[in-house]
Amino acid sequence: GIGYLLPSVDAASRSGAAGALGATLVALACGLRWALYPLLTTMITAAALAFAPRRLHGPLCFAAAFGSLAVLRLCDSPPGAANAVQLVLTLRLASVGFDSADGGLPCNQGPLRLLQYAFCYHGLFSGPFYPWAEWAAAMGAPAGVPLQPAERRQVWCAVRDAAITLCVWRGVAWLTPYARLSEPGWADQPRLWRLCYFYLSSFQFRFRFYACWSLVEAAGVLCRFPHPSNVSPWECETATSPSLIIASWNVSVHRFLRAYVHTRLQLPSRPARRLGAFAVSAFWHGMHAGYYLFFAGLFAMVLVERLVRAAAAAARLPDRSTWPAAPRLACGVLQQWWTMATLTFFGAAFNRRGWSETLQVWVAVENYGFWLLALPGGGAALMLLLTKATGSKRKAP
Repeated sequence: GIGYLLPSVDAASRSGAAGALGATLVALACGLRWALYPLLTTMITAAALAFAPRRLHGPLCFAAAFGSLAVLRLCDSPPGAANAVQLVLTLRLASVGFDSADGGLPCNQGPLRLLQYAFCYHGLFSGPFYPWAEWAAAMGAPAGVPLQPAERRQVWCAVRDAAITLCVWRGVAWLTPYARLSEPGWADQPRLWRLCYFYLSSFQFRFRFYACWSLVEAAGVLCRFPHPSNVSPWECETATSPSLIIASWNVSVHRFLRAYVHTRLQLPSRPARRLGAFAVSAFWHGMHAGYYLFFAGLFAMVLVERLVRAAAAAARLPDRSTWPAAPRLACGVLQQWWTMATLTFFGAAFNRRGWSETLQVWVAVENYGFWLLALPGGGAALMLLLTKATGSKRKAP
């Protein structure tokens, strides 16, 4: 409802109204004490933008945003809503410095304008993240302009996806609640039962995010944000590679990591920069060991994907698009199964969060994820070695 009414507010007052609403919601949901943390982080960022040389805005604002997040977690235990607000605020304020250094943010933006951006209500508790330029475009859009047919269709599709994914989540969760994985005796069930239950419970766990982000997408379209979508449920669940999962899940955080971390890390290789981006993402999510285990597993999945692609190219295998229909379909099904089964295994670390809790689940499902990494990864590595050895023999006089 707010997303529908906000565009009717005059453009000169819209950013102030959205910021005031966000600040009010933070105070009501988190309490005044927890509202001080994001306020303090915003003021530190405003001071860096006002007094530091422009070339230093990026690293200073990044350090201020992520440093405040670290202090909050190390010195206190924020409740869920307060932690969610600080997560989104960290991305917004960290991006501002790099946008300023790159010339994408005018120098005359004062603390009030920064507060309006930081506390804009849309996505403040759940994402998506949007940079300053997209926020300014939404807040400055002409008032009273009706939605275009494509925008109305996008709103309808987002609401439809939210309803469907909510029903799937609640229905499957009623049959296979994820919390049962930690109950005594669960690991003593038959192996096939454990594997099927683990897969289904992890499946429904993802759908809670789909439902939330789909609803927020509808509000983002109504508010005229250029990139309101944060997830594509169908693309996620039918992904045939880790790269497709990464590109379809939590899209706005992926955009942040690519624009403000991956491309700016002064590291010698692309895998090293990717690992650095995953490390930043793990830290941003929390201090729990499970987050680092999950992103380490995701990094290993991407490495296996790259290794298999390199082996196929070295062996000069024909492109899959040229295969007959039946083998092409079978290969796609196998790739999708491998991607989702491996993601589900390492996703247990993200969902359980604790070190011992994660290892307990992994042991209960026979550590199958490590085998799914080793078999294609080892096979691809062996193929690369054989191809290289064969090529060397052919070149020898």
